[in-house]
Amino acid sequence: ASLLEHEQISYISASLGTYDLVIYGTARDTMDMVSIMDRAVIANPLIHDYECHVVLEFPDAKRGHAPSVTQVVPRQIDHTDRQIIRQAQQDARMSFTDIALQTNISPTSAADRFRKLLTDGIIRVITLPDPTRIGLTLSGNVRIVAKSPTRALAAELSKLPELTSLAVVSGRFQIAAEFNTRDATHFDDFRARMLNTPGVQHAEMSLHRKLYRQHFNWSIPEGT
Repeated sequence: ASLLEHEQISYISASLGTYDLVIYGTARDTMDMVSIMDRAVIANPLIHDYECHVVLEFPDAKRGHAPSVTQVVPRQIDHTDRQIIRQAQQDARMSFTDIALQTNISPTSAADRFRKLLTDGIIRVITLPDPTRIGLTLSGNVRIVAKSPTRALAAELSKLPELTSLAVVSGRFQIAAEFNTRDATHFDDFRARMLNTPGVQHAEMSLHRKLYRQHFNWSIPEGT
């Protein structure tokens, strides 16, 4: 419950396996990240041990490798762009007319700016179903140690349809991913295929027991 007080933590799941809890958060920079860790994790008397990984890159098999998250965005975004992103985060079904009213621009300008944000890869639009409602009853996360070049391994792992997200991370693991499977049989099959992927040296897996929070309303800082 104490972790839910921190809005910069966007994902909290109780797990069975290597970790008791898996949490994701977003930070503006390294100092902000340290501050979040201090407040949410280190100062929490119920957390006795933890492991932190920083996302370095989100490889995308369909569009090629995405830019490193430590690099500057492809172009600068202004205050109006940030307002549009915030409105879309709160309600992805919001019309351009409603976005325009909230941002004091015309609907045509709102639509043009939104499409430009999409084209430049600054935002993405996805459909995120509830896994259990579509028959995917076993979900979890996996941390992988690579024995081949990380990007090459990430490209191979991206071919596994069970993986719903994949990131190159810092720390003793090189890749972190989320997966969904139908049942125990499907999970065992997926696990075998993943471990047999060329370049995988070691993997640690955890199954989600209870999801406490999952949102994408990340803080959009002002400034460059």
